[in-house]
Amino acid sequence: MLVRRVLERRAEIDALIDSAADNWQLDRIARMDLNILRIGVCEMLEPDALPLEIVVNEAIEVARKYCDEGSPAFVNGVLDRVARGLRPAAPSRS
Repeated sequence: MLVRRVLERRAEIDALIDSAADNWQLDRIARMDLNILRIGVCEMLEPDALPLEIVVNEAIEVARKYCDEGSPAFVNGVLDRVARGLRPAAPSRS
């Protein structure tokens, strides 16, 4: 179900990631990092979304387990920027 929603909204999700990933083009982001970001952003866009902190924390944990050493910080930074753009009152994790 989540994968289907990501695929259905991929253009919107990728645009949000692209605008939040300073100095990074989508085609230069590691595939696993990009897919973690896509899932996280998709979860943030859901009408009954989990609290943003939970979405970000889950994504960081997945990146920590399956990606390179710098991935958790990168995922955190991008998702934090997306969250602040979607809900400006959201507290920053940085």
